Parts: sequence; structure tokens; C-alpha cells
Amino acid sequence: MAGPISVSDLAAATGIADTTVSQTLRHLRASQTVIAERDGRVMRYRLADSSLAELLPRREPTSHPEARRGRARQPRP
Repeated sequence: MAGPISVSDLAAATGIADTTVSQTLRHLRASQTVIAERDGRVMRYRLADSSLAELLPRREPTSHPEARRGRARQPRP
């Protein structure tokens, strides 16, 4: 993980619904796996321990998060 990321950006990068990402982050936050940081009105999340990144599979994002902003999300097939 490069740095703190918002729910919307993480959802766009993974192709997972915002609500699913949000609920997953809530559980990860409760287990102290991620830390939430406020950035204005947006909460950004990062791993609590950077060594956890070594356990995560490397994956290319489905598209750049900035490219999807403002567009309606297409339903998954």
C-alpha cells in the first residue's frame, strides 16, 4: 500500500462496491489492522503496521481511481 487511501479510491481500484469496502475497513479498524486518518471530510486508511503489506498479494488496479471519479459505477457482470 503506497499510503493512506479513501474508501472511494480503494473501491475504484479494486472494483468492489463502496459499501463493501467500507464495512471491511470497519472490521479491519476494529482489529487494529488499519488506521483511519481524517483528511478534511474524507477518511483515509492505511495499514497499522507496514510489514503487513508483505502479506498482501500484489495486484494491478482495475483502473486509476482518479479516472473513475464522477462516472456512474457500472454493475459487475
